[in-house]
Order: sequence, then structure tokens, then C-alpha cells
Amino acid sequence: MTQPEIRSYEKLDKEDLRELLVHAEKELERFLLTNSGKYAVYENQLVAICLCQGAAKHYVDSVTGVKDIDVWLFFEEHNTVKIPHRGNARKVVQANLKKLGPKRIDFMKKMIPLRYIVQNDAQKSFQNYLSLAVTSTSAELSMKPVVGLSPSTIFGRVLWSPSGDSGE
Repeated sequence: MTQPEIRSYEKLDKEDLRELLVHAEKELERFLLTNSGKYAVYENQLVAICLCQGAAKHYVDSVTGVKDIDVWLFFEEHNTVKIPHRGNARKVVQANLKKLGPKRIDFMKKMIPLRYIVQNDAQKSFQNYLSLAVTSTSAELSMKPVVGLSPSTIFGRVLWSPSGDSGE
């Protein structure tokens, strides 16, 4: 029987984001090798790695608390190799984080259709996806803040906020 997840209320800072990014980069490496390297075509297609859902909301407001951590890896759509919709190529790991202690990290992957991509602008590409795409994922993610982890140009930035004051 698994232990119930404990909500942590410690304030998150950029050092915590860096720690999550290390885990995300390891997951990216693993994903690219999945299915005998089937997803290696996405190596140069990464648009952004983002902290989403409750943990992102806690990073912004410091009151929500963190039960588990959702990290999404967003890729520019590839024309032949698709990332499965069901489960969004999900991977779950348990990590003992310096400040938060043991936490479950859910890594999800999602393709962003080419029509939403703005070359060399991860923030705008991501904002286009959340504001213009009509998918269950974009609808769900747009309900809470989203915080950038990678590339470095978006690190620590609020890329999306339901209140409409994102990224600036």
C-alpha cells in the first residue's frame, strides 16, 4: 500500500526550479531513447519544459501547497512520428527533493502543432498553444499558471496565468 502524498507548503524559488529541471532533463534523455529511439526525432524539436498545475500555482502564490509535481515537455510537432495522446507519453518518478522531500513527479509530453510555433520564441509558441488550441490538454493547463523551466530564456518566468498577466 502506498503512502498518502503529503502537501508541502514551503515557498518555492529558482533553486527548486533548477532541481526540477535536472530531473526533467534526465526524463528527456530517457524519452528520446524510448521504443528503440523512435522519439529521437524530437531531440531538436523541444519547445519548452514547464512546471504546470498545482506546483506551478504554488510557485506563483506560495499558499496552494505541493502534493505532486507536473512537468510537461512540449515539442514542435513532427510530421511522421507522433507522441501518443493517451497518457501523453507519461512517466512517473519518485524524487527526494531538497526542500519538499519525497514527491511524485509526473512527466508528460505534448506536441504543439506547427501553426502555433513561433520560431525561436518558446514563450509565444506556448502561449499560442494554450490560447488558440482547442484540446482537452490546452484547456486543462490554461486553468492554472505555467512556469518555464527550459530553455533558459523562459526559466522561472510565468508563461501563462489564468488572470491574463502571464509572461510580462
